[in-house]
Amino acid sequence: MFTNNFLDRITSILIVFFSYIFVVLLWYYFYSNFELQKIFLLLFFPYGIIVLSFLFFNIKIIFSLLASQIIFYLILESYNLELPFNNYFILSLCQLVCMPITLFVLQKFSLTVGVGKNFRIDKTNIYHVLLITFISTFVLGTFIILCSIFFKYQINLLSFVTGNFLGGVILILAMKLVVNLPNLIKRFFSN
Repeated sequence: MFTNNFLDRITSILIVFFSYIFVVLLWYYFYSNFELQKIFLLLFFPYGIIVLSFLFFNIKIIFSLLASQIIFYLILESYNLELPFNNYFILSLCQLVCMPITLFVLQKFSLTVGVGKNFRIDKTNIYHVLLITFISTFVLGTFIILCSIFFKYQINLLSFVTGNFLGGVILILAMKLVVNLPNLIKRFFSN
């Protein structure tokens, strides 16, 4: 029992770590190479990984996400690449804490998140996941406004929060499509 739980935890940490690193590096590649920087700031895809990670693996993966963001920073610094936004660690920390706080607030309002009919918000229902993504970006915007009291932020708040929401939604919908693609192809050819 202990080894299964330990292996499950290690596996979930590694899945989240490598998926976040992969998506953030892919996003950064498009951000820095195609002169579409304003568009890709409006499509921050890695936020979708943060949302899905907390929904399906809970709080136990926060250190994995934190480590992947630190490694992303170290990669950019070691190759003298430009950071996508100023105050990188403050904004990253706001991104990390907004999802657990969103789930905590939903729980306080008796909106339980889980799988099945016993839960008011089903984390396997795409509409519920998109609703949680919207609420978490609202919490993210609130945290950034609160942080701006202590630190001077040099981003456009509306575009940053909108970019996290749009990028997260696009990534989540794309992942849903990829997962359901075999069933869709099977249904198409069976008709």
